[in-house]
This record gives sequence, C-alpha cells and structure tokens, in this order.
Amino acid sequence: MFGFTTAGNIINNQTDLAGVQTLPVNLISLAARAINNVVEVKWTTTSELNNAFFAIERSTNGVNFTTIGTTKASVAGNQFHDYVFIDRLPEYGANFYRLKQVDVDNQFKYS
Repeated sequence: MFGFTTAGNIINNQTDLAGVQTLPVNLISLAARAINNVVEVKWTTTSELNNAFFAIERSTNGVNFTTIGTTKASVAGNQFHDYVFIDRLPEYGANFYRLKQVDVDNQFKYS
C-alpha cells in the first residue's frame, strides 16, 4: 500500500482506531516503467472524494523530489480510476517517483 487509505465513516484529516491518518482516496497501485527514452507512471485509485489533483514528483536520490507534472482528479466517486503520466525527460540513472494527492481544501499526502 502506498500511504493512501480510506476507512468507513472517516472524514479527511481524522484518524482511524489504529491512529492512521486517512484520506478520501484509496490508492491501490502505483508503478513506473521505462519505455524507450521515457517513463510511464501509472496508478489506480478507488473511492475518490474531494480529490482535486495529483502532482507527480521525481527524484534521483529518493529524498529530494521535484514536481514534474499534475493530473486532474476524476470526478466520479466510488469507481476504479486509472491514471497515466509520461515523464518525457527522465534523469540519467535512477529515477524515483511519488504522488502528491491534493484535496479540494489544499491539504495533501504523499504516496
């Protein structure tokens, strides 16, 4: 799991009984793969609620990340949503990717 979870009857910025902060997005997969000279970043979500957009971030060291693009969130609620972002200018060597999920109230969490 990539840090985005949702639980029944939990509102954004509340915690569940285990003390885990929950979000209105359930991220069920995140993958990146090199295709020729680009990198395809794909992810799938369910249960999106009040999700504004995703920022796609890249790092060459796994610590310092830079936003390389954004993708508007789906407006449909409790369905599977597949997203794809193409990094057309990956850095030489290792590239690490993460998502920044941003709510309509500008609160956010990272994958």
